[in-house]
Amino acid sequence: MLSKWRSVGFVSSLRSNKARARESAACNSLATSFVRRLASEGEPPQQMAHHFLQDLLTRLATHAPRPALLYNDHTCTYAELAAAAKCCAAWLQSQRVDNGDRVALVTPNKLPFLIGHLGVLLSGGVPLPLNPRFTREELRYFLTDSGAKVVIAGPDQQPLLA
Repeated sequence: MLSKWRSVGFVSSLRSNKARARESAACNSLATSFVRRLASEGEPPQQMAHHFLQDLLTRLATHAPRPALLYNDHTCTYAELAAAAKCCAAWLQSQRVDNGDRVALVTPNKLPFLIGHLGVLLSGGVPLPLNPRFTREELRYFLTDSGAKVVIAGPDQQPLLA
């Protein structure tokens, strides 16, 4: 039984501008807390400016209005991608994902995978992409061997985790 792992079916629904604004406001402090966390861990400020996650957040903000990708006939902007990733990261932190914790990603859907991957990175976790075609036994092996704390799974993969 794989029920010892907490799993979530992270399905990104592209919401109205008002809903996205509320979510963005709720998740907006994540980047600031990330920089504070780096500083509290003793990383010198001159090195913090060159941290790849800070660079990623800067680039997402710089290109915010530009299209990032096309998914199911909807163009997703860098701002939408960043807001969804920050919300995913905030949720993962609420699930007590800490620096270095592994989070398994088991979904064939590209946008939820990308959001989950970025969210794991922003939360301080380590993304562990797994093949969504794995059998229950293969998933059990990789989840046990990796020590994954949380699993982000697609709807077809969730029954394998029950």
